[in-house]
Amino acid sequence: MTSGLSPQDTVERALAAAKSDDCVVIAEETSAGNLRWAANTLTTNGVSRSRQLTVIAIDRRGDGAAAGVVSRAGVRPDQPSTRPPRAPPPRTLAS
Repeated sequence: MTSGLSPQDTVERALAAAKSDDCVVIAEETSAGNLRWAANTLTTNGVSRSRQLTVIAIDRRGDGAAAGVVSRAGVRPDQPSTRPPRAPPPRTLAS
């Protein structure tokens, strides 16, 4: 499902929310039409759309750099936001 924002707007919001030294944001949007035929008759049709956002953050440190990559599909209009990310839920180890 795609949001009401254009891919460019989504990229701009992600870049504005970035806190790293350098940041690359890649937006990929796809759509496909599906037709199902039976006995020379169209029985079902539909359109699917999706959006994936990939963020590559680079933090320069001394003579090197550290990088992190996050990719997410199904980006909603309120994402990305400038809100801090939610902490992951606590994990318990099974014995």
